[in-house]
Amino acid sequence: MAQPGTWSERLADLWYRLYVFIYRLSLSWSQRGLRVGRTHRRVALIGDGLAEGIGDGLAHLGLARRVQQLILREGHQSPTNLNLRWQVVTEGRHGTSPNDWLPSKDRYLRAVEHGMVADADVVVLLFSGESEPSWQPTEPGKESCNIQSDFVRSIELIAKDLVHRGKHVVIGEIPGIPKRSSSDLRGVIHCNRKLSQEMEEWSSESRGYLQRTLAPETIKVVQQRALCLDSDGWLNSHGYRMLARMTLDAITSPMKKVEWKILSPGLIHHNITSS
Repeated sequence: MAQPGTWSERLADLWYRLYVFIYRLSLSWSQRGLRVGRTHRRVALIGDGLAEGIGDGLAHLGLARRVQQLILREGHQSPTNLNLRWQVVTEGRHGTSPNDWLPSKDRYLRAVEHGMVADADVVVLLFSGESEPSWQPTEPGKESCNIQSDFVRSIELIAKDLVHRGKHVVIGEIPGIPKRSSSDLRGVIHCNRKLSQEMEEWSSESRGYLQRTLAPETIKVVQQRALCLDSDGWLNSHGYRMLARMTLDAITSPMKKVEWKILSPGLIHHNITSS
């Protein structure tokens, strides 16, 4: 956030800091003591403030908790039809970028070796681009810029390392942010197109572990009721509710693949002994 000047800006900044403090404390408490076993599996989110859930109400605690609630309500119903118990957690951190999550960085290594991602079967990479200063082309008339190329390249390195570790990976598009200029938004759209094209190439190397793209760009700029308009583009409670539905739709297929791998040996053994 910008440095506050007037008293009202200072008060808003103080409220924002208090909100983030309470939010993170509540989120951390809600994720304590979770364990993974044969019947309890995990989905983990990696990313910036969008993955962390900044902007959502304290009663809901962001995207991970919202997806968790959807699974509890609908997980055993069609079309989801899940058989195991799934927990959804987040390692997202407001203010980070894909570069901060590169496989060589301490933040990434802590998450995937000792943190919530270590025991996760499915990992969602979700960045809003909030920390990027601009998405505009470096030269007039050109669609691409170094920020876009670095952004996509960093996501590629993260995804490939996670696949190498045996994780199923879902990559999210970058959502449009209303306070940015039309040039910025064109840059975001171009970056998403480039991300989609690159994913097609990565998929051939991923042995089926790189699934599909989560598409928060469909939360369009004109749907401003889905965004906190006084922020740098975070979703509000309505926006996170929409994104939670998209996320569950995107992760259902890899979750079912994990379940089949775990449950199929028992089913095959049961069929053999029963015949």
